[in-house]
Amino acid sequence: MTESEDGRFRFAGLLPGTYDLCARSSGMRVGMLRGLVVRAGEKTGEVQLLLEPGAQLRVKYAGREGYLQYRVLCDGATVARDGVPAGGASETVVPAGRLVVESFKTLDLRATQELELAAGEERELVLDDPR
Repeated sequence: MTESEDGRFRFAGLLPGTYDLCARSSGMRVGMLRGLVVRAGEKTGEVQLLLEPGAQLRVKYAGREGYLQYRVLCDGATVARDGVPAGGASETVVPAGRLVVESFKTLDLRATQELELAAGEERELVLDDPR
């Protein structure tokens, strides 16, 4: 992906399929575009992804050792993902609304939490080891 100063960005080399895009900008702005279809041999053309006020999510890992992975979903689409070392924290801008946070240390050890965030809200979520 490449980005220009006017906020335009370009993807190249995507395999045919249907994509959900999420973009973030300074000032807690975020946008989502769902169901973008890419076909083999065809140019997708101009697509607009509008940014709206989002929310700030700070994820802390209360575990004493290791690393915890997490991802944030909005209507089933991944809008953020990161990893946090024990005792550490990670911050990300997410869309306002209903979100699901999945955390995991391994594929067998997962936990899920639901959140509702308002535009402009800043929330801290403390995660422990999944059981």
